[in-house]
Amino acid sequence: MRCAVFEVCNASLAAQMLVRDPTISLALPCRIAVFQSAGQTGLGMIAPTTLLAGFETAPDMQETAVDVERTLQQILIDTA
Repeated sequence: MRCAVFEVCNASLAAQMLVRDPTISLALPCRIAVFQSAGQTGLGMIAPTTLLAGFETAPDMQETAVDVERTLQQILIDTA
């Protein structure tokens, strides 16, 4: 099995969130994994909304996580 992990980040959004809640740093940056096994290639990530579920954040921060998640999902779709 082969695996590569890419750390991706929108620095501007991350900075805005970190100013408000430095503990969010535990969930950053987002990661996309590309793995290959038995001739099959897969892509995956842990959704930002899932990562933030363990934090008590303001609703607008959750909305930002939803937006980031949509962007990452589109990256996965475009890459597949």
